[in-house]
Amino acid sequence: MAIDQAPIGQLTARLMDRLEAEYDEGEIGAVALVVEITSPDKGNQVTADFSDPRGYVNVGLLEVIRTGLLSD
Repeated sequence: MAIDQAPIGQLTARLMDRLEAEYDEGEIGAVALVVEITSPDKGNQVTADFSDPRGYVNVGLLEVIRTGLLSD
């Protein structure tokens, strides 16, 4: 059975709409995608992919998000 990609597409579209409404001009820098996947044979796992090969940039992105989530 194929993995349903719709949640990633919907989230990406929602984020792009928000960015376009908030910024008149700009350029997207580093991007991180973190996904929880539930599989009957492998259980729940979290995986990530990053657009930037520099580890410190990716850790920085995750840290900014973590800090923001904890402050809410």
